Amino acid sequence: MLIKKINIISDKSKRLWIEVILAITVAILLIISSFIIVLGVNRNKKNENSESIEDLFSLYSYYCESNLTIKSNKNMNIYNMTEYYLKDGDSESIRMDFGKNDNMMTYIISDGVFKIKSNKELNELIISDGYNLNKKNVISISTFLSLFYNVKKIMDEESTNDEIININVVEEGTNKHFNILFNKESRGNNKNLNEIFEEYSEMINVTNGIKKIELIVDKNSNVPIQLLVYNNNLDVYIVVEYSKFIINDKIDKKVFDFLSK
Repeated sequence: MLIKKINIISDKSKRLWIEVILAITVAILLIISSFIIVLGVNRNKKNENSESIEDLFSLYSYYCESNLTIKSNKNMNIYNMTEYYLKDGDSESIRMDFGKNDNMMTYIISDGVFKIKSNKELNELIISDGYNLNKKNVISISTFLSLFYNVKKIMDEESTNDEIININVVEEGTNKHFNILFNKESRGNNKNLNEIFEEYSEMINVTNGIKKIELIVDKNSNVPIQLLVYNNNLDVYIVVEYSKFIINDKIDKKVFDFLSK
């Protein structure tokens, strides 16, 4: 009887050790699996970030919130601003709401119609089919993205030297600076760049003139931080500082109707 009891105790001990070993093995496997999953997620995030700068220059929509600062010789005006942009094939729509407190203005271009609303007043202006909103509005980031993309495409495909429009990208710390520079005194040999300059000439030759436009992007997240516009003296006179920027956001077409908001 004593021997049997010892065997029973021994069997129980073996089973207990086996259960402990199995539990430890399962725990190790779970830890390894979790590590692999986390590593995979981090890799995916890194890939998303590395690709998002391309998304930025080939986006079909975005929503952003920002502070708009306009400087003049005597005054500095700061406005709250939101912007919606949607591209559907060759059709583009944009909505900008900006102002201070109760003094807000809404600016919409969609389906060939230009609308401006100030508080309770609403004006509509039918515009021609050839109107390109990207070439008219320097405070819209869509203008910068379109212009930079088109110039880069030409410069990648063709030989250029001392052209009327140039671009460059500079990395400083955690940021990337995408620059568009206008050299109005130069008329390079590249016909396509000269034509782009003419297309944007109304925007470039505003009262203070535009010598340079700079987009600052966070290098890690590839999210826009600031859009800076420099006058002919290379003084910053327009600053758009983004507090929120969503690329390829799902935007309802109704947002370009005043009745929707």
